[in-house]
Amino acid sequence: MIEWKILRILFLCVLPWVELRGAIPLGAAYNYNLYHLFVACVIIDILLIPLIFLFLDFVIPIITKIDFVDRIYSYAVKKARKNYEKYEKYEIIGLTLFVGVPLPGSGVYSGTLIAYVLGMDRKKAFCSIALGALIAGIIVTSITAGVISIF
Repeated sequence: MIEWKILRILFLCVLPWVELRGAIPLGAAYNYNLYHLFVACVIIDILLIPLIFLFLDFVIPIITKIDFVDRIYSYAVKKARKNYEKYEKYEIIGLTLFVGVPLPGSGVYSGTLIAYVLGMDRKKAFCSIALGALIAGIIVTSITAGVISIF
């Protein structure tokens, strides 16, 4: 029988904008092995990337059939792409760092959404976001273990 604690950790790990940033400390609070938490949470985050792309491929065309939503989405995409042109040569490193900095709202979900909106190459985006998830996992695990102090 699976423990409720494990289900809570897994739920937190797949929860948008919380992800491994919340799951690893919760698992540590439950006295689970940090190494196992790190590996499991990073793998789960990486597995989410193609699922999020598929979700966006399915949902965006449907919701943009609503005129009001389409105008807002088109405006946001146009503005984002215009601002993006100046930084396009840094797209891979920028996306990696964005996902890798363990702050709320800067994880795999938002990184994949950014890559989708900007029309980035999916393979490059996947590698960049996955590397960012790995970096975030290392940072969060190190802070949780007390190796890195944030204060």
